Amino acid sequence: AANELSFGMHMAAYAERKEQIDYLIHALQEEIDHKANRLLGEIKELKGELKSKQKSDEG
Repeated sequence: AANELSFGMHMAAYAERKEQIDYLIHALQEEIDHKANRLLGEIKELKGELKSKQKSDEG
């Protein structure tokens, strides 16, 4: 009976840690996605600026 109680406590602690880690992983993935999207937007903006600069230099 004591082993079952100990096992149950370990399983509850494991489930709680797993939930916390899953939450942290999700939060980090959201942050990575946000930064990647922002970087992609900046790259597109810079490409547009370079194209317009090239056109003004040609003209």
